[in-house]
Amino acid sequence: MLTSLRALVPYITKFKSTYAAGMVFVVVSNALITLGPKILEHGINLIDGGATPAAVARVALLLVGVTLLGGSARFGMRQLLNSGSRRVEFDLRNDLFQQLERLSPSFYDRSPTGDLMSRSTNDLLAARMAAGPALMYMVDTAVRVSMVFPAMFAMSPRLTVLALLPMLGLPVVMITLGQKIHRRSLAIQEQFGAITTHVHEHISGLRIVRAYRQERAETEEFRQLNDEYRTRNISLAKAQGAFRPLLALLAGLGGVVVLAVGGRLVMAGTVSVGEYVAFGVYLMMLAWPLIALGWAVTLVQRADAAMGRINALFHERPAIMSPTNPAVLPRAGGRGASRWTMCGSSTPAPRTGVGCCRMSPSAWRRGSRWPSSGPPVPANRPSRSFWCGATTPTRGGSCSTASTSGPLHWGNCVRTWVWCRRRRSCSAPPSARTSCWARPTMGGSSWWPRCRSWLRHCRTSRTGSTPCSANGGSTCPVGRSSERRLPGRWRRNHRYSSSTTP
Repeated sequence: MLTSLRALVPYITKFKSTYAAGMVFVVVSNALITLGPKILEHGINLIDGGATPAAVARVALLLVGVTLLGGSARFGMRQLLNSGSRRVEFDLRNDLFQQLERLSPSFYDRSPTGDLMSRSTNDLLAARMAAGPALMYMVDTAVRVSMVFPAMFAMSPRLTVLALLPMLGLPVVMITLGQKIHRRSLAIQEQFGAITTHVHEHISGLRIVRAYRQERAETEEFRQLNDEYRTRNISLAKAQGAFRPLLALLAGLGGVVVLAVGGRLVMAGTVSVGEYVAFGVYLMMLAWPLIALGWAVTLVQRADAAMGRINALFHERPAIMSPTNPAVLPRAGGRGASRWTMCGSSTPAPRTGVGCCRMSPSAWRRGSRWPSSGPPVPANRPSRSFWCGATTPTRGGSCSTASTSGPLHWGNCVRTWVWCRRRRSCSAPPSARTSCWARPTMGGSSWWPRCRSWLRHCRTSRTGSTPCSANGGSTCPVGRSSERRLPGRWRRNHRYSSSTTP
């Protein structure tokens, strides 16, 4: 029982300084209030002993001062603990809203909107009451009983035992009625969610209701839902209504015992008049906390039912979730090497063949960037990444797209990328009969100057050209060459260029 309220503990401990200060005010206020009957006892004894009016006035002023200080401490107790519960409600509401934002659309397909609204409003209010007033009165009752009982026992152990004997029925009342209050509170929250869902669906489909003339049927259904809600609230009110009178009855029985037995002890001279009056005040001081305890138990039972519904939302998981412990790749170190093979045909790239070329291995250090066509670039130098693909510009020809693949070796880690994208062609000047990219026999350091020279001419050329397919009309595995005529200049497409960063 009360297992659902454990979810409130992290929110309360988040404001532990506020709650700790509130608990200090609880102890101080009860200490001052407990001191009041002792001062009253002393004043009555002074009057009975024939003391001067000045002495009695001093005792009266002391009693007023202690009462004012006790009232101020109780104000601080209420202010701190209730404000702490407001903060708990604020954080709980934010977490619930974030949880609702993370959930998948399938959750909202099977969950009525009205029920979610009920959990986000009434249930949160019930949870706040448990973190504020209910906690405050339960702690206040425990502290007051722990202070008042020793003072009563010091006056007369026999009278104390007889006066508190009817209180043995308190646990039975709390357990029996507490379970009924919990069940009926949960039924009320569910019915309120059903009413909210009905109103939401009715307003959303108002045009359909009016089109089929279902106004009377919908009104009758709404009336039945409200009648059921009223019936359940009356059932809860009956359980709550029986709680306080039973507690007052138990306290009243203790007062009857004090009046009967304590009067005989005063007549016998065992107990003084002042002690008898102070004992009666102590007993009355226990009566209100017991009644407040009944109200606090009611709040706790309702909050437990409400937190059970809220926890059901927190236990929901979205369809797509990030792993709680994602795999972390080891940090690369040392030097790396790469070997790229570019091919524009539909067959695997051999060592020799038209439309394919194998780049010579390149070495690079950690932190450097390696463009798709060029030597390694230091990390502090911008990288000029050209297109990925084997190209064979002919006289007045154009560039086509081809697949590019190659393993990148860095220590023990191997990564392989394969690109084949559709892209527009770029025009080559008439002087560019062939390209170094289509010369598989090139190697060493002779291929890069030729490519760089060809690219420089390609960028600066303004002459027209006739588009054609690369590699003698062969097609790439996935992409294809473009047949669109472009101006006579080299154009770079950033979306289809690539560079690697180890």
